[in-house]
Parts: sequence; C-alpha cells; structure tokens
Amino acid sequence: MLGPPSHADVNLVPEQPATALNYFCTWSAQNYMYGQGLAGMDPAVLEGGSGSNLAWQSLTEGAVFGPKGWANEFYPRVRKDLYFLLDDGYYAADAASMELGPRKFPSFPGNPAGRLKAVRGKLEAAGWRGLGLWTRHTPSTAAKIEPLLRRSLSAGGLVRPRDGLGGGQSAGTLPQQKNR
Repeated sequence: MLGPPSHADVNLVPEQPATALNYFCTWSAQNYMYGQGLAGMDPAVLEGGSGSNLAWQSLTEGAVFGPKGWANEFYPRVRKDLYFLLDDGYYAADAASMELGPRKFPSFPGNPAGRLKAVRGKLEAAGWRGLGLWTRHTPSTAAKIEPLLRRSLSAGGLVRPRDGLGGGQSAGTLPQQKNR
C-alpha cells in the first residue's frame, strides 16, 4: 500500500508562468513598517487616519528597492507570476494622478510615463511580472480618465482603480501592453 507523498516530493510552484493577473500589494508591508525596532508602542497609533498616514509615509524608493527592499526580498520563487502593486503613497499629487512622487522615488527622473516605465523596468529586472498602481477617486468620465490610462499604458503599467468610478466600484485591471 502506498502512503501519501513526502513533503520533499510535492512542488506547488508551477513550471509555467500563470496567465491570471495576480499581484503583491505593498499595503500589507507598508502597515507593518511602523514600529520596527521600537521597544514599545501604543497600538492606537496604528488605527484610523494615523495608521493610514504612517503606511503612506513608509512607501518610498528605499522601502521598495533598498538593500532589504520589498522588490528584492519578497516572494523570490513566485514573483515572476506577480505584478508588484504600489499602493497608497507612491504618487506625487493625488491618488488619481498616477504620477510617481519625485521626493519618494528620487532616482526615477523624467516625465510621468518615463518614471513609471523605469520603475517597471527595475521591478522586472528583480524578477517581478510587472508594475501595478493603486488609485483612488479616479475620474468617471472618459475624457478625464483617458489621459491617465494612456500614461499608465505607455509605461506598461497595470491599473487597478479603487474607491472611484461611481460609489467605490472597481474598474478592474488592465494588462500590460505586449509591445514595450
């Protein structure tokens, strides 16, 4: 009688890349950052707007691409199947701008699409499938959303609008362009 396979015989990582749009979202890591190395802390500081602000502040170039950055450390065995989604805090002006903040990501100069394209390239060089962007209060008219979508697509980005488009409905995701 054969028993169940040993753990050494089971490999759950597929040989071929996935076709589904899966992603790692930075929000979980952003919320984990505050308090690292502190001897003690009041958990109330992590609640509500205070906690959101701390998470927003933690999304920086160093957190993403530094020596122990998330893009270099997280999910090495499956990242080729995952888009790296920058959550709340990557942007320059507002969450619907889809513009990388130059103070938060100073090593990525140039126009908005060029900066996003450079970030995408660095993520892909680290083995990620591509770049994703979180947005809020995305415009609901085609005339206003079209320039944002063009910017994202010209950078090869993945857009995941949230908290907009009429009462918090999600517009879903747009895959990266094939021709870069």
